[in-house]
Amino acid sequence: MKNLKVSKKLLVSFSIVLLMMVTIVVTAIVGMTTLLKYYNEFYNSPFQNVQMLKELSKSLNSSSKNMLQAAIETDTTTINERLALADSEIINLSETVKQVRNTFTDTKLIDEIQTSLNDIDTSIDKFTELCKANLSEEAYAFYKSDLMEKFQNANTKINNGIDIATTQAKNLYDEGTTTSNVVIVIGVTVGVIGVVVGIGFSLYLTKSITTGLKDVQNAAKNICNGNFKIDIKYTSKDEIGELAENMRKMCKETITVIKDIDRCFEELSKGNLNLSNDSAALYIDEYSQINKNQVALVDKLNTIMADINQSAEQVASGSEQVAAGAQALASGATEQASSVEELAATIQVVAGQIHQNAEAAKSASSKTNETVEAMHSANTKMEELVKAMEEIKERSGQISQIIKTIEDIAFQTNILSLNAAIEAARAGEAGKGFAVVADEVRNLASKSGEAANNTNELIESTVRAVEQGNGLVSEVAAMMEQVAVSSGEVQKLNSSISDASAEAADSIVQIDTGVEQISNVVQTNSATAQQSAAASEELSGQAETLKELISEFKLREA
Repeated sequence: MKNLKVSKKLLVSFSIVLLMMVTIVVTAIVGMTTLLKYYNEFYNSPFQNVQMLKELSKSLNSSSKNMLQAAIETDTTTINERLALADSEIINLSETVKQVRNTFTDTKLIDEIQTSLNDIDTSIDKFTELCKANLSEEAYAFYKSDLMEKFQNANTKINNGIDIATTQAKNLYDEGTTTSNVVIVIGVTVGVIGVVVGIGFSLYLTKSITTGLKDVQNAAKNICNGNFKIDIKYTSKDEIGELAENMRKMCKETITVIKDIDRCFEELSKGNLNLSNDSAALYIDEYSQINKNQVALVDKLNTIMADINQSAEQVASGSEQVAAGAQALASGATEQASSVEELAATIQVVAGQIHQNAEAAKSASSKTNETVEAMHSANTKMEELVKAMEEIKERSGQISQIIKTIEDIAFQTNILSLNAAIEAARAGEAGKGFAVVADEVRNLASKSGEAANNTNELIESTVRAVEQGNGLVSEVAAMMEQVAVSSGEVQKLNSSISDASAEAADSIVQIDTGVEQISNVVQTNSATAQQSAAASEELSGQAETLKELISEFKLREA
């Protein structure tokens, strides 16, 4: 049982408990079936027999009573009713006896009861004849001497049957009670056994599981605290036993790996970097990465130490070269300082000239601005002149229209004067004065026409002159505009020159500042070069010390 799997242990335990439960259920079912059998037999046989025999006895007594009433009655109707009731009850008694015969065990007694009933039935026929013949005294005497004895005999036999059925019923009841008690005892016994067995198996199963789990739990606590030297005493072939065995194996392998890691770091602490990888087989699965990292660490340290050693040699060599170069740098820095001072003086001169150019550019830009403003003003006046010429041209056109109107008036006047002269000629002497007036009017119209023609010619020549002047003014205005644009461009160029000169002056100031800084840097470089020479000598000494420290490590051969 100990070496069974936990699942099988649980299965066996539950199977036993289930078997006990099934046993209890089967025992209960068998007991209930047996009890049901006894109770069915009790109800269907003895109990029914007792009831029917009691009913038989009751009916027999009722029949006897009805016959006795019929014997002592004098009323024919009542006698007939009593006889009819007694007869029907005797018939019912026969039917009841037939039913009792089906379930009663003592058939001989039933036959005797049936015989007694038959005798009573035979005697009833004679008793009935006597009663119907109104022979009451003979009927009563017959009842006393014959029927009463037969009724008592049948009733005695029926009571015997009741006693027998009652005894059978009591026996069946006692057997059922005994069976019920047996079933109860068996059920209680099986239940107690089931509880005891269940508790026993539960305790055993709990102990078998918890014992191993406690050992494994204590081991896990020790492992969590860093103690891999554990002692798990639990051994079994179940899952907990396998877990305990695996933990023992894990701790053993872990201790082996830790010891190898400790050995590796101990050698490293001694400066031994020439380590072999003979114990790689110990690092399995997840531990293999530790071995890889360990080997990589040793290889990396070998490489780093070799590189440091080589670098130390190079530093020692390079520091000597740096010392020599620093001396040369200090000498060159002194010469650079002298050259920088001369350059600073030259830059001061150039700065003065650029400043003068900037001032001149500013003055030219100011004059150009004034010229541009004057050109803009002249351009505005030329535009006003062009507008005035246009207006003169427009007015000249209007005057031409007026002249044409005057010519039309002169023409009409001339025609009117001709008409007046014709009418004056027709009038004769009376129209002479009017003819003179008509001549004067014609002369006046002719002069007005000539004056209008002359005025029209003058206006046309004026318009042509105005149009020529307008064209010239437009050309002059366009030229003035172009001059204004050119002046603006010149002004922009002067502004650009002025700005560039100012920027150049600023740049020269910055250059002068930079040269001063260069001078300071050169002087600083000179001092730094001397310090570098001293530091190089110190570095060379440190490189020698570093080589001595590296020599303490045992490196792999390249």
